[in-house]
Amino acid sequence: MRAHLESVAADAGTSFRFLHRRAPQLGYNPHHHHLYELIIHRDGQGAVFVGERIAAFSGPCAFLIAPGQAHTMHWQPAPGRTEHECLVLQVVPDTVAHLLDLPEGLSLAPLITAAPRGIAVVGSPALALWDLLADFPTQAPLKKIACLVEVFAVLAAANPRPLAAARRQRATTSVAKVQAWILAHLDDETSLATLGDIANMHPRALARAFRRDTGHSVVEYLHLLRVGRACELLADPDRPVVACCFAAGFGNLAHFNRIFRRVTGRSPSQYRRLLANR
Repeated sequence: MRAHLESVAADAGTSFRFLHRRAPQLGYNPHHHHLYELIIHRDGQGAVFVGERIAAFSGPCAFLIAPGQAHTMHWQPAPGRTEHECLVLQVVPDTVAHLLDLPEGLSLAPLITAAPRGIAVVGSPALALWDLLADFPTQAPLKKIACLVEVFAVLAAANPRPLAAARRQRATTSVAKVQAWILAHLDDETSLATLGDIANMHPRALARAFRRDTGHSVVEYLHLLRVGRACELLADPDRPVVACCFAAGFGNLAHFNRIFRRVTGRSPSQYRRLLANR
């Protein structure tokens, strides 16, 4: 997933940035930034993208994302609603680090350690988080710190599940060059020999280095990027599935359906129905 750096900062004189978002839908906008981020959906449904992982959820649910992790989501309102609401709390990393430095904060270490992969909680814990943060902007400064501790306690007790694979080491220059080329040529036919020429490496050596640095084979990586693009295209209900298939770089519909289901666990049509406002 190609993500841009979003310039965000805590509100003046605080450790937090709080948003109560209201919109007809949340669109696909891959990004990362330097704050911890908690996103809570009370209802609605959609797809969540964290790193190279794509997963479908319906509310109530909540997601904790660590600084630097690429993420986005496409979310539709609950049936009968024309607008979706979500709460977003962003937290300065130093504030989290100070909590971990306390003896009592050691119990939060597993939660914060898992946050770089993105974590999700569903059901009543997510509703409890919504209730905790509903009046966050009007809380006194010390109450906000206490609220953050309670938020982390709810998350830790909810047995959250990781969303993305564990982070790999930073890609070597040659592999990074190949990744950039693939991203810029998703519509093109791609062979390992061509990529080897770009990286100035023997194709077999490149294949080993690519898997070592990314955790995926070249073909798997290409499929993930193309499926990510297809998910964005499928959000347009007027675009036929077959048009999404070819625009995402797949050569035929049967192959597209097979790879899309392998990556997302759903067919393209099922994914589109998931996003539809019914």
